[in-house]
Amino acid sequence: MIEWKKYNHRDPVSHVPYLVTNGDYVVNAIHCNYPEVGYTWGDGTTALYPDVTHYAPINLPDKEEETNNGH
Repeated sequence: MIEWKKYNHRDPVSHVPYLVTNGDYVVNAIHCNYPEVGYTWGDGTTALYPDVTHYAPINLPDKEEETNNGH
């Protein structure tokens, strides 16, 4: 299950990919300081998603198992 967090511009770690949504779509995006608008969501180069309401860390089960098993 995806554990969505309500978006507060101070909370997400910058320059890390997340799943983000506005309730209508879900995309992969990076939270960082974009020169044209400041901190928001985009592809790391261009701000694309100013209407994000919730975000979730990407935590694929295979990645978690590898980390927990020391791989």
